[in-house]
Amino acid sequence: MNPSILPIMGFKLETTSKDSLRLNLIAINIIKPFLSQVDGVSAVPILGGKTKEYHIVLNQEAMAACSITPSMVQTAVQGANFISSNGFISDYHRMYLSINDALFYNKGDIENCIIRSDGKRVIKVRDIATVVVGVKPEYVKINADGKSSMLVGIIKQPNANLLDVSAALKTKLAELKTVLPKDVRLQPYYVQADFVEGAVKSVTDSLWIGLLLALVVVFLFLRSLKAGITILLTIPVTLGLTLIVLYALGFTINIMTLGAIAASIGLIIDDAIVVVEQFHRTNEMQPNETRINRIKHSFKVLFQSMLGSSISTIVIFIPFFLMSGVAGAYFKVLTSTMIIILICSFFVTWLGLRVFYHFLHPDDGQQTDEEPLIIQPKKWISWFTARPVFSLAFIILLITSMILVSSRLEKGFLPEMDEGSIVLDYASPPGTSLEETDRILRQVEKIIATVPEVESYSRRTGTQMGFFITEPNTGDYLIQLKQKRNRTTDEVSDDIRSQIEATQPALRVDFGQVIGDMLGDLMSSTQPIEIKIYGDNVNNVELIEDTKRYTLSGQNKQGIPETFSVDHCKHTPYGCSKLTADLYMQEWARLYGHRIGVFRMSCIYGTRQFGFEDQGWVAWFVIAALKGRPITIYGDGKQVRDVLEVSDLVNAYDRFVMSDIPHGVFNTGGGVDNTLSLLELISMIEQKTGKTIPLKFMDWRPSDQKAYVSDIRKATSQLGWKPVVTPDAGVAKLFDWVKQNHGLW
Repeated sequence: MNPSILPIMGFKLETTSKDSLRLNLIAINIIKPFLSQVDGVSAVPILGGKTKEYHIVLNQEAMAACSITPSMVQTAVQGANFISSNGFISDYHRMYLSINDALFYNKGDIENCIIRSDGKRVIKVRDIATVVVGVKPEYVKINADGKSSMLVGIIKQPNANLLDVSAALKTKLAELKTVLPKDVRLQPYYVQADFVEGAVKSVTDSLWIGLLLALVVVFLFLRSLKAGITILLTIPVTLGLTLIVLYALGFTINIMTLGAIAASIGLIIDDAIVVVEQFHRTNEMQPNETRINRIKHSFKVLFQSMLGSSISTIVIFIPFFLMSGVAGAYFKVLTSTMIIILICSFFVTWLGLRVFYHFLHPDDGQQTDEEPLIIQPKKWISWFTARPVFSLAFIILLITSMILVSSRLEKGFLPEMDEGSIVLDYASPPGTSLEETDRILRQVEKIIATVPEVESYSRRTGTQMGFFITEPNTGDYLIQLKQKRNRTTDEVSDDIRSQIEATQPALRVDFGQVIGDMLGDLMSSTQPIEIKIYGDNVNNVELIEDTKRYTLSGQNKQGIPETFSVDHCKHTPYGCSKLTADLYMQEWARLYGHRIGVFRMSCIYGTRQFGFEDQGWVAWFVIAALKGRPITIYGDGKQVRDVLEVSDLVNAYDRFVMSDIPHGVFNTGGGVDNTLSLLELISMIEQKTGKTIPLKFMDWRPSDQKAYVSDIRKATSQLGWKPVVTPDAGVAKLFDWVKQNHGLW
């Protein structure tokens, strides 16, 4: 999981006179190269606009007269539009790369492309067709404030400083304005640096408030301004040492580290106050001792308590390092920073505080005849000490309250906050065209425009804020609210939701805020995938459980044979439909002598498989990973299936057709040599995407199988068939196909 895959800045590109084709050319040829020059910028993705393409409209009569077929035109155009290298040429102590550039650069180049030359006549494209300028089909629509627009994103390099990149971009944007046409404007709609600067300011404010409160507490209880100054010096030194350690360890200043610093300021102040208070206590109890001796005595008294307190606090955070998933990624940074701060605080308090106190409280070198201060016992403490039953009752009351209250507390991943912006995710019914979805959303925008708290909005259809792939019927709005408004973000969201549900009931909407939505994009999550596997009788066979899978053992270690019982297996209705077809075809073959092969397939996968939530789990996992959807697994994820690439299945069909077998039943799957568990497939996909896929686990369901592997020995012996494509090769092929054809979903 790397937040650097998400944009740190977003701009909407607007114009008053240019069409979408020209605006797209400006974005690609001017804006993108210009902004890519900034140090720390990794990519400048562009969404929206139109892409120019040339359409060759064939004239059937002219083609017939010249004996030209469409395939001949296609072959000629593809073969003529190329650029290739001829190799290197050395001349005058320099080396040159020579190339053949035959690319089409304009309409005339295509019209003059030669289709056939037979010595009698040269036939060109213009002789049998008309070349027209067209627009490439788009499956994404971008809208800003009710007008078609384009979006330009900025993605930073992983190790780049966010604030430095943002500052450099602002300077570069000022230069870009002098280059762009006067009617073309780049308007920011999202700037992550503003949020980070706000977080830094919050930490700074917290620091100053903490220092002020510490001074007040010290002055009220110790009546010493010098003691307050001692603490004032200790806190910045501790934070400075912490920043040095964070830099040395390769940490960055982000939301988690800033939060840890803000949360730890109280602990730093507590350590400093305890030590300073002990100094004053020692001064009062041992007034005749020298300053150095009093300081030594104070630290001797406090050392074990300070060390034990620091270690016990640090130990509390160690279990957070065992957390996994996105929560673990966040808390590891948070807890690591807090541990560093606590260690730095201990050393600064132990070594530095005595130096500050030594110089701020000079010793006059004179002895005093004052009597040592005698501490009087507190009556209320003695009363509770003498009556432990009341203390025990109070503890029991607290434990009972904790149990009762904790179960009633609302739970969530992020705290409720008002960011002043709304992310509206939407989805029209599956199969809705891009144009129809756009028509529905135009009605939604009329609703948004009437809300008085809305300052501006942008809309993405077929994509989302994280610039990830989605279906043409889904997308999101980013609605920016006015800073001065009478209603909260939640109240505005409820208002918009109620109006949309009343006027556009077919549209499914979900409301959130920017941080939660970006976190969802980072986790690649929008909606769950459910894996449904049927049949319970297989769970009676012997299994070996490993860390990531179950493995068949005993007499079924080679898999489940064709003779395995199908009676009383807790079949679901869906499973019964398969069994009915199986028996129907078997009896049809036996009764009427038809040549029929029954193939009991395990998990089939491959290219051109349009897997969805209920079918085709291998393909669906790959599709979901590239589309940003989480996975819900019923069980523990160790469920194992033998997987078979579709080309191997077709080969099995061919073997049966070519054989002399009149009829038969064959278990057809990958067999024991080609198995995958759910968790193993997830690991394979994570390695290819470079992202952690969030998993949601739920209880086992009736008829779920822990392991099913086909015993394919009968098919191997009678048909001479066995799988060839391994799971690694098959999943890699499927992954590449989905990436290349993402517009199909």
